[in-house]
Amino acid sequence: MNALDSKYWNSRYLNHTFGWDIGYPSPAIVEYITNLKPKHGLKIAIPGAGLSHEAEFIHRNYPQHAVYVFDVSSVALKSFLNRVPDFPKHRILEADFLNLPGNYHLFFDLIIEQTFFCALLPIQRQMYFKSMHRYLKNGAVLAGLWFNDFFNASEPPFGATEAEYKKLSSECFLIKSFKVCQNSVPSRQNREWFFELVKPDES
Repeated sequence: MNALDSKYWNSRYLNHTFGWDIGYPSPAIVEYITNLKPKHGLKIAIPGAGLSHEAEFIHRNYPQHAVYVFDVSSVALKSFLNRVPDFPKHRILEADFLNLPGNYHLFFDLIIEQTFFCALLPIQRQMYFKSMHRYLKNGAVLAGLWFNDFFNASEPPFGATEAEYKKLSSECFLIKSFKVCQNSVPSRQNREWFFELVKPDES
């Protein structure tokens, strides 16, 4: 198996086996977005967005930013749209974020990571970083949360080691910040890294 397809993810949403969803936006990402002070609105991608509480938070509170929601699960995206019916439909995309068309290359100012990496098969990790690098503008940022845990699971979520995160990150990005998250939800205390990676200016 080279990937977990839409059928797999639709089944998990239909059967309510998506324990990674906390039911509200991650406090760490809320804090990060709140502290951003850009001079203009940002194009923000949330890959593997699922029910995407973070997208709803940005849409409601920072409408100057254009948020793009990506997921392979039509069930998850329909649920999101039912909950946030005024979200621009052209920015809700049923797509494999690792294989977007060329019009998304060098497109985003910020990509937010929230339980996307852990949903991918471990063999896809190098592709993950190459794809993030491809879609971000020069000097743009990949930021969010990774699990500081190793689950030894046969299905998602898949954990990783600190060394693996840092090695793969440094192949494509400058590591601006990488630390144990200080405001995780209670069940994830000391089990998440918060990171901020910057794409080098290659102009």
